[in-house]
Amino acid sequence: MFVSIVYMCSPQANAWQGDGMSQSGKLGFEFLRSLVTDMVQDDPAKRPTMDEVVSRFETIRKGLSSWKLRSGVVSRNDFSFPIHRIVAHWTRRVGFIVMRVPPTPVPK
Repeated sequence: MFVSIVYMCSPQANAWQGDGMSQSGKLGFEFLRSLVTDMVQDDPAKRPTMDEVVSRFETIRKGLSSWKLRSGVVSRNDFSFPIHRIVAHWTRRVGFIVMRVPPTPVPK
């Protein structure tokens, strides 16, 4: 059951990843490529279980820098960068850094 759930979730991850499988992809999720590729294997026996996905994702997340975790996500087809989006992104980013807000939620 969990393997099929992982497979059902992975088409959305492909759209985020923008790895050529989806034309509506987003740039900025390239670090998920190997995990998503394993999640969409045609043979269910080759797909990771939910526990394996969670473990691998945590390993991937820990390997990312604060800079990468705070970087913006851009649509694959959107190469116009309106100044208001750039200013808003950097204002939030710098504000979070100054306030020492971690880039990902930390359990208390």
